[in-house]
Amino acid sequence: PHSSSVMGELKDDYQLDSFNHEHFFNKRTQEYEGAFPNWPPFLQWAVNVVKKNMDACSEDKIVDIGGGIGNFSQGIYEAIKPSSKVLCVDPSEGMLKVAENYSGVRTLLSSAEDFAEKGDDGKLFTRMIMKEMIHHVPISKQETLFSNLYKQLDLGGKIILVTRPLDIGIPFFTSVLEFWVKEWPHTNMKDPIISAGFSVSQHEESYRVEMPKEVWFNQIKSRIWSILAEEFVSKEAMESGILELREKFKDEETISFDNVYV
Repeated sequence: PHSSSVMGELKDDYQLDSFNHEHFFNKRTQEYEGAFPNWPPFLQWAVNVVKKNMDACSEDKIVDIGGGIGNFSQGIYEAIKPSSKVLCVDPSEGMLKVAENYSGVRTLLSSAEDFAEKGDDGKLFTRMIMKEMIHHVPISKQETLFSNLYKQLDLGGKIILVTRPLDIGIPFFTSVLEFWVKEWPHTNMKDPIISAGFSVSQHEESYRVEMPKEVWFNQIKSRIWSILAEEFVSKEAMESGILELREKFKDEETISFDNVYV
């Protein structure tokens, strides 16, 4: 009963890939640093998952596209120990100001599409990381994106793309979950990658998340995920959605769920 108005403030044609990502993340740099995806145990797990799939060595040239505040880039740098710093590419100036503080990271202010087209002063990379960012690129532009990224890879290069399944499994309120399914360009995600010339392998990894429910509610209210942006979820809808979750978890002190990466 509390979810029917969650998307009521949306324009009829509003889509997840159409809002201003740079503005959104610039506003939330501080909140993003404190979000559960950046908590040390979870972050280390995510680094280990990506490292396992990178098959990387110290000679690799690594770029983290959509790297945000750079803590994941730094984690990869410490795990792989490459001879050169990890390049963190992001369109948010606020995020990159944080990333600049990491010793193993250099930064480039750019969208994924612009980086794919223009590169980094002619440098080629052997490993590219795209972690939880592909949903910001419209499906209609993904073949071009991956075709251009292909040209930025050295011989034997690899892209490690980390995203979430269609059944996200995260305890958001109902209409947000429905919106995710409607907008998420997941079902044919392999097609533009294969069309660009890549061979593709896919599997899932999961991490059990548990936290006090009030901490989780505050994470949601801070709108750190783009799907919770004001463009999608009005103030009234957020309040209604939190009421829905309070009712759902009224007999629980903690909330737990499997964070699944594809």
